[in-house]
Amino acid sequence: MQADRASSPAWPAIDEASSLLQADPQRAGELATEGLALAGEDAHGEARAAASFVLGRSHLRRGHSRRALHSLLDALSYYSGVDDVAATRVECCVGVAHGMWGNTGEATRYLEKAVARAERLDTDTLTTAKNSLAMALIKKGEYENARAQIEEVIGVARQHGMTRALSVALINLGAIHHDLGNPKNAFAPWEEALELKRELGDERGVASALLNIAQLHFTMGELDQVEATLRPGLELLEKHDLEDHLLQAHRLLANFEEARGNLPEALEALRRLTEQQERDFDKERTRKIAEMQARFNVEHAEREIERSRRRARELSDALRQADRLGAIGRLAGGVAHDFNNVLTAICGYAELSLAAVDEESPVATYAREILRSGERAGQLTQQLLAFSRKQVLKPVVLDLSHAVKDLVKMLQLLLGEDIELRTRLADDLHPVFVDAGQVEQIIVNLAVNARDAMPNGGVLRISTRNVARADLVDDLKSELDGDAFVRLEVADRGSGIPAHVLDFIFEPFFSTKDPADGTGLGLATVYGIVKQSNGTIRVNSTEGQGSSFVIFLPRTSVDHAASEPQPAERALSRGPETVLLVEDNASVRNLTVEILQVCGYRVLAAKDPDAGLAIAMADPSRIDLLLTDVVLPGMRGTELAERLRTKRPDLRVLYMSGYPFEALNDKGKLDPAIQLLQKPFSPTQLSSHVRAALDGAS
Repeated sequence: MQADRASSPAWPAIDEASSLLQADPQRAGELATEGLALAGEDAHGEARAAASFVLGRSHLRRGHSRRALHSLLDALSYYSGVDDVAATRVECCVGVAHGMWGNTGEATRYLEKAVARAERLDTDTLTTAKNSLAMALIKKGEYENARAQIEEVIGVARQHGMTRALSVALINLGAIHHDLGNPKNAFAPWEEALELKRELGDERGVASALLNIAQLHFTMGELDQVEATLRPGLELLEKHDLEDHLLQAHRLLANFEEARGNLPEALEALRRLTEQQERDFDKERTRKIAEMQARFNVEHAEREIERSRRRARELSDALRQADRLGAIGRLAGGVAHDFNNVLTAICGYAELSLAAVDEESPVATYAREILRSGERAGQLTQQLLAFSRKQVLKPVVLDLSHAVKDLVKMLQLLLGEDIELRTRLADDLHPVFVDAGQVEQIIVNLAVNARDAMPNGGVLRISTRNVARADLVDDLKSELDGDAFVRLEVADRGSGIPAHVLDFIFEPFFSTKDPADGTGLGLATVYGIVKQSNGTIRVNSTEGQGSSFVIFLPRTSVDHAASEPQPAERALSRGPETVLLVEDNASVRNLTVEILQVCGYRVLAAKDPDAGLAIAMADPSRIDLLLTDVVLPGMRGTELAERLRTKRPDLRVLYMSGYPFEALNDKGKLDPAIQLLQKPFSPTQLSSHVRAALDGAS
């Protein structure tokens, strides 16, 4: 190593680059690139490894995770088995880069190796490794393991005055609170981390901390505080060109302006977000072109440049489609919220009318038709929520082979006599953790599409098998976490999908059928369910030769038994208790009061949280149940429940919502501690949920 340092002209540039990493990572990257050129092409030289390490760290500091991996892996190939301290630090950075890119499985693998190696090394290396591992574990949802790593780092860092390590650990601790749905508890560690970053003069760290705190304020509905932290954070992010964080900041700014009702400002923020994404593509393309021109002759470089441009156009088209789908998803969620309130009133009053008249009267006939139409509208709303990944999932451990077998008879009736159904189902299939009803909807929707693509008959094949991560192509690996998966394929020999249509098939309301034959929500629903179940979907189709839809779902380690469906209630459940109802929609509030009073309950109704608090504080002991909407003006229903439980810890709570995403955890599942009545609901559903909430554990 000493001979290498003495003989290589690259070291002055490398040493200067290393000293500038914190203050000016862009300049550090330029110097490291210069050092690489001076070090030459010797992959085994220490100078090249050191330059690659510094270049990788500079990319990480600027939020360029994909670029960082290439340089860091070059460095790791040299240091492994040569220098344990350097190898451990490189492994930490490789793990962080994988985590930033979304490859949490690879991130954890590298970081666990780094921690094991660091246990034998110095305290500084160990705290760095544990902090990095904690970040990866948080992204995987392994919060208890992550908390254990963080608490150890905090103790060591405070004891030894390790300011930088302490600030990172505090950021990780706040992230755990935030992900677990406790945003209030995240403020203290993130604000302390912000002060530490300011002490260190780390403007990039300050920018990131300000962005985190702004997101907390937005989540809590504290819009005035968002303005005070988001703007200065965004200025620092733009100053230092932190690409990954800039995208997040622009999205938050757009949502913030929309929440304040400033639609022109929200649109301007979305425009800046799109420009930032396009700049990122341009930078990546320019970098690749420069590398190719340095390595190959002009003729070869020109061919590669054209291929790069074509790929950039494809990526840009994909980005625009993703943004379009995201905008439609946000619109769908907002429409569902208001629409479900309207449907609750329509269906509820129709059912009450039906119960109040003779079954043979014309009024009963009209009421039944209103109910059928309302139920159909409710199904469409659920499809919108499925597409936008905001429906409530009730996952169970499921064997997809058994699920398909249970559907065979129904599918054969659905397909008709002209279509042959063939299945090839693995007997030793990995279990998956999914909503059984939603899986049935996926299979039925794909089967219906296949039937429509084969009007003159044909063959429909459904198959399942296990797949290891090593068997996946690279683009699938980047979308999926875990080491083992279940592959479900639904394939037909029908008319196929035209190439120009493939990019749009998962968009809601897009359909090649006549308007009378479909809503265009079938494949959009499939897409939303698969994504919310942590899976991904691929389609392969050739016009005239058929289509194949392939779904990958991660193997689960969850140890739960599939729950038996509960029989539907046929009569109104009754009781004498007192219910505090907080609902801002007047129609839903009046309907709910009427239903509960018919059931014998004493109802205290409030149109907003403040009125609800006033009623409850007057005599909290007389209230047996809080029935509240999740989304309310000025205060969420969950916060209202917390405040009331300070006076009545045993108070039972039932939430209701037409936009259930607000009641879901970060994985899109309903928190087991929350009892939720989803709108639109019928009188029998309302009465049974209220009775269950009153009779169950508080």
